Amino acid sequence: MYVAIYLSIMVIVAFLGFAESDEDEGVALRRKYIIYGVIVLLLTFLAGLRPIGIDNDGEAYVRYFNGLIDYDFEVELSFDMIAAISKFISDSPVVLFLIYALLAIPLKGFAITRLTKFVFVSLMVWMSNFFILQDVTQIRAAVATASFLMGLHFYLKKQWPVFLLFVAVSIFFHTSAVLFLMVLFFSNKPLSNMARWILAVPPIIGMAMALMKVDLVVALPIDYVQNKVEIYEELRDTGVMGDEINVLNIVFLLRIMTYYFLLWKYKVVEEQGKYVSLFLKLYMFSLFFFTALAFFPVAAFRVSEMFGVVEIVLLPCVIYAFEQKFAGKLFITIYAFAYVIYNIFVGELLDLTM
Repeated sequence: MYVAIYLSIMVIVAFLGFAESDEDEGVALRRKYIIYGVIVLLLTFLAGLRPIGIDNDGEAYVRYFNGLIDYDFEVELSFDMIAAISKFISDSPVVLFLIYALLAIPLKGFAITRLTKFVFVSLMVWMSNFFILQDVTQIRAAVATASFLMGLHFYLKKQWPVFLLFVAVSIFFHTSAVLFLMVLFFSNKPLSNMARWILAVPPIIGMAMALMKVDLVVALPIDYVQNKVEIYEELRDTGVMGDEINVLNIVFLLRIMTYYFLLWKYKVVEEQGKYVSLFLKLYMFSLFFFTALAFFPVAAFRVSEMFGVVEIVLLPCVIYAFEQKFAGKLFITIYAFAYVIYNIFVGELLDLTM
């Protein structure tokens, strides 16, 4: 039932995506944002009030919330604080999930309106992967990436202190968000032909490293890193974490082909997709780390997903690569539904029995 409701909402969003225009203004624009806001609010409660156990992390969070398990590593102070507030309100862990949903989803939804004019197309892309992956499952990462996307808006406006504040919030909710500071080394400056060639190289290097099974951990004799490796290996041995990663899976290949397509069509896309330069750089990190860290699956997925969230606002730029915008929207729609079907029916990110 839950999955049926979710997919039904996504179908509605897809139709709205075909109907919207980047030239909407006045009454049409206000109407679009009102409908968009209502759907984002609906998704907030759909995630916050989801059945316990429908996702892969929910039951673990409930046990941790109830003090029944201890993974022997520290969670962020933010989780302890929200858990305490939740227990003060109610003994039900549902309150915990609802608070996280209220913190992450509206903020991410608002950030989308600041970063793209195709809000429904972005929402569809979000629902195809990161909504299930983060907002329903990895709730701490969901708030971190929502804050990061909002921070990107200010970074692009060159309001550095505000950006750093949002990154600090991201780190407060998920320590791996410290990687977002790497953005400070990059700008939204238009890409030259040489820059595009340079951006094309890292994913290829990462793929080669993955296929050659290069292990970078031995080159990182850092206590913190080694400690994390030991923790995740324990989780892997108990079956909590997987121990394999397939860099040639169809979903990743689709992502990497889309990336190179945007690099190829950059000159056309950049004329209207004013933030595409920075988005491509961040997406490159997502693709590179997924393959370069393939020897350590948990880190590969985590880092790739943190940067990969930019996909939500990058993919709508594909629309500008086509002379007929309908064709671009159709491409993204096929991409999004292929992704969500894979995640639900192959990746089993949601329990179909609930």
